[in-house]
Amino acid sequence: RSVETAFLSVVSEQARARGCQTLRGAHRPTKKNAPCKDFYESHGFSRVGDAGDASIWEFDLSQGRTIRPPDWIRVLVQAPA
Repeated sequence: RSVETAFLSVVSEQARARGCQTLRGAHRPTKKNAPCKDFYESHGFSRVGDAGDASIWEFDLSQGRTIRPPDWIRVLVQAPA
């Protein structure tokens, strides 16, 4: 289940490279996504509020913190053609 962390590391670095300051995500509790209940918090996101039945989370890209992919996953990003 660590592929989600690898994906998040790529998204965060690409957002930072494009000048983004913040990543924002939402978690909506359902029976099927219960395993990801703590996903944002465990990756350094801060809860900033709620929107309906979803919790809203942010990761500050401007502080130089990174989200590292697991050592056993290598991510290769190919530039668009």
